[in-house]
Amino acid sequence: MHPVTGSDPIRHTGSSVTIGGHAVLTGRTLAELPWKGRLGSRRGEHETDGDSTGEPDRLFARHPIQMARSGVRRDIALPRPLDFRAQTPDAVTSWPALTGFGTEAAADTQLGVSTTHVVVTTRTHIGFYNKAGQLQQPAIYIGDFFAPLGLQQLLGNSLTYFDARSIFDSYRKRFWVGALAIKHFPDSNGAVPADNLTKFVAAVSSTQNPQDAWYLYWWDAVAFDGDGSSTVFQPGDWGDYPTLGIDANCIFQTNGVHHAPVGTRYCHVIFFSAWQMAAGEPGPLSGWQYWDLANPDSSLAKGMVPAVHHGANSRAFLAGPNLGDRMLLWGIRDPLGPGQRIDRAELEISQFDGPIDGLQKNSMQLIRTTNIGTDPLRASCRHNTLSFSFNDGTDWGQAAGNISANRLLRVDLSTFPSVPHSGDPGYRERLFGLNNPIEDQPGERFSYAWPVVDTNSSGDMVLVYNRTGKDCDPEIRFSTWMNSESDIRPSRLLKAGEQPYALDWVPATQSLPWADTGGISVDPYDDVAVWFAHAYADSHTKDGNYAVWVGKVFGHRYPWIKVRINIVDGPRPLQPGEPVEFEMSIENGGDGDSPATRAHVGLVFREEPGERLLSLRVPPIRSAAGVTLRLSIPLPAHLKSGAHQLEAIVDPGRQIRQYSHAENTARAPIRIM
Repeated sequence: MHPVTGSDPIRHTGSSVTIGGHAVLTGRTLAELPWKGRLGSRRGEHETDGDSTGEPDRLFARHPIQMARSGVRRDIALPRPLDFRAQTPDAVTSWPALTGFGTEAAADTQLGVSTTHVVVTTRTHIGFYNKAGQLQQPAIYIGDFFAPLGLQQLLGNSLTYFDARSIFDSYRKRFWVGALAIKHFPDSNGAVPADNLTKFVAAVSSTQNPQDAWYLYWWDAVAFDGDGSSTVFQPGDWGDYPTLGIDANCIFQTNGVHHAPVGTRYCHVIFFSAWQMAAGEPGPLSGWQYWDLANPDSSLAKGMVPAVHHGANSRAFLAGPNLGDRMLLWGIRDPLGPGQRIDRAELEISQFDGPIDGLQKNSMQLIRTTNIGTDPLRASCRHNTLSFSFNDGTDWGQAAGNISANRLLRVDLSTFPSVPHSGDPGYRERLFGLNNPIEDQPGERFSYAWPVVDTNSSGDMVLVYNRTGKDCDPEIRFSTWMNSESDIRPSRLLKAGEQPYALDWVPATQSLPWADTGGISVDPYDDVAVWFAHAYADSHTKDGNYAVWVGKVFGHRYPWIKVRINIVDGPRPLQPGEPVEFEMSIENGGDGDSPATRAHVGLVFREEPGERLLSLRVPPIRSAAGVTLRLSIPLPAHLKSGAHQLEAIVDPGRQIRQYSHAENTARAPIRIM
């Protein structure tokens, strides 16, 4: 353990920082955003806007990371194939989401889940879905989404948005979406001009419905970005690979800061009050940034991931970097207060051989699994128990060469900075992959990669990841580790690959960039179901052919009834006793079918208790389906003149268990002469 703030012996670490800008994206503006699908000239690991006339395409391919091989394995028993125990449960529901836009290099899928909606992001686009899998409006390019911030005034019209991220905040019941915005896109050597600037843009929803208003913010993704007087900033710095975390107090964001030809200089860690941002406060809002959190050998730490927290935790936790036989863990106490303190702990872990780019069926090009090395991809913390996952690899003792495998750790941090060790009750560690003992033949070998993890209120862990090999196209699988069981269960297939993945602009001698991350989120409705999303190789095109598939495990399927009412003849004055003709549309946006129920139709005058005019049967409605009823009823002869409202209530007794009853009632104005 090493304290790095508070009574900190390390000097010049961290500084207060303020949010750079703020804007509001209203629900109406959001609905009017054009679907431009602007990917255009995206090449390499990132994308360019493709809107600048005459601007050449730019290529940036990360240098593959070569992991040091361990001479002796510390735990021979760990990398073992799974036995024939009970298999991971089937997905409760699943559906297709976004497809690739243009020939972008990879999906970088993430998602957040509210009580009623699912937000899916790829590297450059955002999709709003209900739980039935229905896209609520055309997918949005992140540059359009964050346009109200006006960053073109700071970064110029050729700015590039990339690496979108999304999570759900279970404390404030809000979605968070973020991305990087850069003035100059790196060249093939990873270099940018000296006047480059990189900003992180962040958005927090005002409700659990992503089609309502969002509050937009931006801040520096590089410490003292563009400040020539700073001893930290170096002209030519730029940010990459952002991550988001959340806890009861703060929104946490990290990203690497790169500089050619050095590579990654440091990990930029920044956090602000999530409560202030979720309330839409315009600021300036104060937070903290760190640029020189150090490894035990005093070198700068890189590859740090903040956890998505659930429940009560003693502090905010971050995981990474992976030092081979140790994983660094960080705990932040009183992050915005006078007692702020960051502690570092070294968690001893087993050391393996690192990821190896994976084979795919009917193609000579490999799927890249090495671009993040063995640093954590995602961390989840519930009641001081931290789970995190990353890419790794082994030969499985078969003398047939190393292949990529998934790595998972779960540790009890209730006594942090003291941490458990292998064999302690609060420690779980697993390397898994090779094949599925239930579905595959014993001699089959597959590369497993890009695992992300979350934990529900029962303590059950869920991981979603990719699998590829000479006998399968890149596919999506998921696994569960039940809290009461001693080992992870064999996986289930979520979505099979449909053909080899291809990118025509990648030379045949290079591996194909595939991902930096995946998406997973516990459902706040019951805190048991877990939703997840990843990319697979689909058949919608022969070039850049990835698509995203969403699934859910645990819990049950529930309906979500939404009713709308519309007066057929429009807003004309009506006489008492005159018939009123109207349409009542009832939709089911949940992932479960709705049984038959009843609806009441009545009149409301000045919010006084209404007079029921009609009671009718509503037929069963399947998930993602709806029914429209055209009705006519006579108005009572004794009505007072003035403004009334025709009100329809579906399931008035709330007999149906739904994700939400908030939209079971609808009103339409009518005027009585």
